[in-house]
Amino acid sequence: MTIQLDERTAKLDPVLAQLLAHSEQQLWTTLALTLREKVFLSIVGDVCQQSLGLPFARHVELAHHHGVALETIRTVLRFVAFDAGYAAATTAFERLVEIERGLGHAPAVAPDRLGDPRTLPRTLPPAIRALIRSADEAFAQYVDLESSMLATLEGLSPRERGLIAMAVDVLYQTLDDSFRVHVTRAMRGGAPRETVRAAINFVSQFGMTKAWRAFRALNEHFAELDSPLAAWAATAAPDAALEANKATVLAFYEAAINQRDFAAAAKHLGDRYVQHNPNIADGIPGFRAFIATLQDRFPELRAEVKRVFAHDEFVIVHTHGIRSPGELGSAIVDIFKLEDGKIVEHWDVMQPVPAQAANVNGMF
Repeated sequence: MTIQLDERTAKLDPVLAQLLAHSEQQLWTTLALTLREKVFLSIVGDVCQQSLGLPFARHVELAHHHGVALETIRTVLRFVAFDAGYAAATTAFERLVEIERGLGHAPAVAPDRLGDPRTLPRTLPPAIRALIRSADEAFAQYVDLESSMLATLEGLSPRERGLIAMAVDVLYQTLDDSFRVHVTRAMRGGAPRETVRAAINFVSQFGMTKAWRAFRALNEHFAELDSPLAAWAATAAPDAALEANKATVLAFYEAAINQRDFAAAAKHLGDRYVQHNPNIADGIPGFRAFIATLQDRFPELRAEVKRVFAHDEFVIVHTHGIRSPGELGSAIVDIFKLEDGKIVEHWDVMQPVPAQAANVNGMF
């Protein structure tokens, strides 16, 4: 990509325009970042530094010229509001509306896609939530809500989201826990280490000393990931939180299914219970009614847990359920989602045990 001398900057100062052109030629020609990513990182820099005059206009116009929809730029501003602050994003939106009009586009009005934020599924990984809770419980609840709302934004890939959030850390010099979390997010989204480094180098146009400090933090993080201790930890014993989640689900299952005791089972529920079984009403009231139905119709129901698995915030239980003595029963798989050690969501599938099977392996 060839960077041309910007005439508007040259009118302000021709020497500055030449310096800018040579710097951008060096940074914008990297192949480790896509053009979209370069534009997004530039806009993030503009927002974080509130350089919303000519630089911001140039970057928005560049994005538009190369086919990046203005609505996608709006999504970037919405996304960056989480880490850079709503005030900074709002100011950027004011300027974006002016630029959109200059390009002959009417400002878009996005529909209300959130609804009631309290009903949104929680998307923050349990380990990250626990890390934030160790700082402050109320703050953790706020971050949880913000993370859930951001998950509804469309138009950005996981890799782009990680790089954008990481760039905010570099520009604000928050180079400890949040920086590591966002580096991990970018890498899990498909960004190799070369791309992570290229992103920090690209952001150096907004301050070389900031990038320098960020590279030191990044190198330390990579060194820890490459250490023998980290490799051992990855294969160490199961995380205590996973074991605790399994214990919670097993206690819930025993109380709900085998004892039909709603009060005992409800102790293990969170502030909501999202139900995906189409035959059971949603929410905690629906669960209460389900327990009452079981007790009324199948007072001798028993379920034997065959195996249980835990991964991230999910626990999967494989059981043999028998509604009445003498029946062959059903093979059942229940999937539970937990937040902060409490059950908040449920899926299940079941298959009757046949009198005759096409193989001798059994269903359990």
